[in-house]
Amino acid sequence: MGPELLKFSQLLNSPAAKQMSRWHLAKPNGTAEPAQERAAFLKALDALGGWPRGVRTIGVANGVGTGTGNGVKAGVSAVRGEGDSLQDTWLQTQAQGEQVVARLQKKGETAVSVRTNGLPEIDGAPGGLFTMPTANGDPGSFGLASLLMAALGNTVDPEIILTSCFIPAISAVAAGDIADTEALYKPIAQKASALDAFICASSNEGHTTMTEELGSWIVNEIVENS
Repeated sequence: MGPELLKFSQLLNSPAAKQMSRWHLAKPNGTAEPAQERAAFLKALDALGGWPRGVRTIGVANGVGTGTGNGVKAGVSAVRGEGDSLQDTWLQTQAQGEQVVARLQKKGETAVSVRTNGLPEIDGAPGGLFTMPTANGDPGSFGLASLLMAALGNTVDPEIILTSCFIPAISAVAAGDIADTEALYKPIAQKASALDAFICASSNEGHTTMTEELGSWIVNEIVENS
């Protein structure tokens, strides 16, 4: 599994991933914060003038605009496993305040605690899900961690939270700061968005899911404003 895990790590630590992630953790014992690549990316966008000018800006969210979360509770066990290569290794959903969000321990080695502080309760927020678990095998976020644990010869606790919020609704429609838990779970008002128009989905669905609801709205926006 060594080469496969290396590929996975390279994806998470690629320049594009660092640019697009609100927080990045370079090492397990590091601090979750914006990467240098993200700061440079945002600076470059500002140099170009920010939002496009002279055009109508629209957006859609795969999450609801009502403030209703996806049901994932904050600060609870999401996935846990141990066996051939791991010992009492687990991940928790993100909570506010200081938190040990993960315990990682290779068998026979010292445990490493991953700590966060000042992050929002984002896993349960309304928004597009990190791939909705499906019958064809899409595992979701914590589900992916469970697959990796199992592939390394470990037994995974069946009580698992498979997926979590990936793109909060307020981010998708430019209507608030995702670092603010209160803003994440607040109903989205039309005037709160930096966009000219937007629509939120009727339910929290998989990120980038193109439904008839969202697709029809986009087509109507293009036709009516051409």
